[in-house]
Amino acid sequence: MTGTESSWSKQETGKQREPTIVVVRILERLAAVLRRLQERADAARLSRQLEAAADYSFTTDYVSSNVSEWGRLLAVYQGQPAVRMLEIGSYEGRSTLWFLNSILTHPTSGIVCVDPFIQASRELRFDHNIGIAGVVEKVTKRKGRSEDLLAQLPRDSFDIIYVDGSHQAVNVLFDAVSSWFLLKAGGVLIFDDYLWEIDKPPSERPQPAIDLFLASFEGRYELLSKAYQVILRKSAPDSNR
Repeated sequence: MTGTESSWSKQETGKQREPTIVVVRILERLAAVLRRLQERADAARLSRQLEAAADYSFTTDYVSSNVSEWGRLLAVYQGQPAVRMLEIGSYEGRSTLWFLNSILTHPTSGIVCVDPFIQASRELRFDHNIGIAGVVEKVTKRKGRSEDLLAQLPRDSFDIIYVDGSHQAVNVLFDAVSSWFLLKAGGVLIFDDYLWEIDKPPSERPQPAIDLFLASFEGRYELLSKAYQVILRKSAPDSNR
């Protein structure tokens, strides 16, 4: 085959592929539209079901295995006035309600919940569960990504911070460092999922980010617990501002 023939053959092959690529892109866009329509229909159906429900609505329980340790380490805050808590990643509100019902029991105590609520069903269940519990006035829901919202919160303003958001290491590290500066001296910082999926690449799990955070702030906290969750107490106010 001559150079001219080879060039012509490649051009013809490219022309044959172009319609196929266009069709594939159209089908992908159509599939995305159908998924969004299905999600809206599912959300509308769930909303109707929740309106008629008189009890909580949860699909999973990631909380019960932690409450014994939480209760022990957070007992000092139980029933105290004006305790402020930040929760990064609230899911369906199960952990939120445990903290409200078990620790933040004083009328002046409350919790700020930061979550993107990417899935409409999770936000619907969160709102429903908070409403059923009758604690709406004690919950400040901030919908959005933590990297956009945490900078809007005042420094040294929270007594307890619970980090249970993205599992990507870069996001965990951002949440960790941001939380440190939002936490009061003597406050408690809780990381979930320290041992989550330890066979995944380091960039895709929390442990490496939490380890880097612990090493970076060594000497400035008291380590209270280190298992599936890592819990620490901030020792002193930040001197570098």
